[in-house]
Order: sequence, then structure tokens, then C-alpha cells
Amino acid sequence: EYFSSSNGWIPAIVTGYGQPQAGVPVYQLNVHPAALASKVRAQPSRSRQASALDIVPHAIGAAVEYHSSSNGGWIPAVVTGYGQPQADVHVYQLDVHPAAPAPKVRPGVPAGTISVSAIGARAGYLTTDGCSREPHWIPSVILEYNAETELYKLDV
Repeated sequence: EYFSSSNGWIPAIVTGYGQPQAGVPVYQLNVHPAALASKVRAQPSRSRQASALDIVPHAIGAAVEYHSSSNGGWIPAVVTGYGQPQADVHVYQLDVHPAAPAPKVRPGVPAGTISVSAIGARAGYLTTDGCSREPHWIPSVILEYNAETELYKLDV
């Protein structure tokens, strides 16, 4: 739905993405050519299943991590733009990949921002521990961080 200042919330369909304004995502809608993300919401419906497109995308310039098959894991990245959704999945343009599907992008930590305040914080650990053929996340707590090696010691 799109919030129209004259008509309130009206039904709308996302047809694409425009150039972000001040880092805020812009949607191209069938009822408006350049709607700010703050004026767009998922249409409320009990019968509608949630879609990956209901999630507001990472902002331009956001520090993220990209799961790179060729590098064998998560690598730091920065969102540089948005691509056309594919099969109801957001597509990000990253500084490390031109068309990264949303399931391969997660929030990251800007370089140089790790500190001792992270000790004790909850984290996720991606594992292929043999319990499942697919990689999956398990909850953990940060016990230590080694700035020299950039490695964490986790309680998993």
C-alpha cells in the first residue's frame, strides 16, 4: 500500500526501484513513480502469505555481509544500489557483487567498530555441523575478540 497525502493508504503494486533519496529506498509503484519507503507498507491481509519483499531493504551505504560461494563464506560488503527483484526476492547491488539476492545478504558491522562492548553480546554462528546438510545458524555469545586476527571466541 502507498500512503497518499490526499487519500490515505491506497492499494499499490511495486513495479521496481528508483534511485534512493538521502539513503532512503525509493519504490516505483503502479500508483506513484517514486515513493519513499516510509510511505509504502505491505498490504494488510489475513489470507496473504508474507513475502521477502515485505522486508525493507538495507539502505544505500549500509555495511552488510555477503555470503560468497567462491570465497567460501561471509565477506564484508557495502550496499551501493538495488536491482530488480527476482522471484519475490530483493536484489542488492554491492561493492563486491552486482546482483546479490537478499538471502545471501545480512547486516554487517562497519570496519573498525568492533570493541570490547561486543563481549557478552548475542551472535549467530553459521555451521555445517553434520546435523544438517544445509548450513544453519545456531545461537552463541561472544566471549572474546582478537583484534589482531579479527577472530571471535564464542560460547555455542
